[in-house]
Order: sequence, then C-alpha cells, then structure tokens
Amino acid sequence: PTLLRLKKRRFQCKSCRRVTVAETSIVEKNCQISNLVRQKVTQLLTEKVSLTDIARRLRVSTSTVYRKLDQFTFKEHYDKLPAVMSWDEFGFKKGELAFVAQNYETNELITILDNRRQTTIRNYFLKYPLKVRQQVQFITMDMSGAYIPLARKLFPNAKIVLDRFHIIQHLGRAF
Repeated sequence: PTLLRLKKRRFQCKSCRRVTVAETSIVEKNCQISNLVRQKVTQLLTEKVSLTDIARRLRVSTSTVYRKLDQFTFKEHYDKLPAVMSWDEFGFKKGELAFVAQNYETNELITILDNRRQTTIRNYFLKYPLKVRQQVQFITMDMSGAYIPLARKLFPNAKIVLDRFHIIQHLGRAF
C-alpha cells in the first residue's frame, strides 16, 4: 500500500476570521480518501468481490465502501421478467435478512430488497404490469410459508418449486 500524506494549507481572513482550506484535485473538499481510491472502489463494486474484501484491499473502512455503493443508481426496466425466477434471503446487516430475486437460468440479479417483508416484495413486483408477471412460469424458493401465497397472487401462472438445497436440508434435519 502507498500512503500519501497530504497537508492542506489553511487560510484565515483577517477581517471576518473565517478559515478556508486549500483545494486540490487529489481529494474532494472535506475528504481524506483520494479520488483514485474512490474510483477503484467503484470499479471493484462492479466485479464479484465482497465489500469487506474491497475495503481490506484498498485499506479503507467497510463503511466507505457502503457509502460508495449507496451512490450507485440503477435504472430499472419493468417490461421484462425471466420465465424462471429464484427467490431467497440472505444476511444483510447484523441480524437482518434481505430479499433477493434472480433469473434462475442465468443467475442474473433482478433485485435485492432491504428486507423480506411481504409488503416490500409485493410493492416491488407490482411495478411490473400484470401481462409481464403472467409470463413467469416457475419460481424456486425455500419452504417459507410467507413467500408461497404472495408468489401465487403476484404471478398467477407461475408454478412454485421448492429448491433442492432446502429440501435436502429439511430431510437432513428430519433424520
């Protein structure tokens, strides 16, 4: 790692006593992380690298990486859904679960929602017109009792398929 020690000059106005700091193109105003490091964080966020690995590799905090991730804006198109979708949840923050929907065949993400509440999921998928939602043929999911009735309402033509992992896990627990 390379450490760049940058000292900014401070100037004080003699009449009003206000202090201003010299600006440079290396870092943004009121920041300590260089623009090149921020650009590298952005580049690594587009690759399959975990947030903690990005932070460790670039010697910044994970909260810095999270802040950069929050700056991303995604243009969503509500005119197409895959024929086979997969629903699941994963640990998002300490003790909280987030919802993820993806194309089962290509593993392409459809969405990641901050929580797995039915209203959040329903409100997201209701952005898609009914004609688009009717084209979904299968939805794979775990044995969560909350997802099945919601999926039947949102996707009237889709068949619900319990995924292999959760079936094997359930059998293992039963034995």
